[in-house]
Amino acid sequence: MSKGWSALTRLVIVACTIGCARYSEHATAGEVALDSLPVRRTAWLQLQNGSTADIRVYTVIAGQERYLGSVVATRLKTFVLDARELSFSEVAVTIRRAADSASKTFQPVRVRSGETIDIVVRAKLGRSALVVRGS
Repeated sequence: MSKGWSALTRLVIVACTIGCARYSEHATAGEVALDSLPVRRTAWLQLQNGSTADIRVYTVIAGQERYLGSVVATRLKTFVLDARELSFSEVAVTIRRAADSASKTFQPVRVRSGETIDIVVRAKLGRSALVVRGS
């Protein structure tokens, strides 16, 4: 009887774990977990890389270019932006292919706390798109 009970207990634990699981981006070394950031001081840049090449992402704020990171081919990645830095100026985003430095710079946009810059990268960088969406 106790063998059946422990198997049932394990089954319930596994079912609860799977049933209660939700998608969450986990922080790796040197990164901040997205769930831990206060929304009122945070904005995001989410890049869907629809190309077959790795893409490097840069922001340009008040004339200063800053490297955010890279996104592997055909992957999605979210970067955290400090909304305090963005509140006084517009941000331009530049995407560059890692292999051959082909690039596209989007028109500057104003981003507020809680908003997300969504970028979809196409195989031809010139056809890539950027949109800002609210929280």
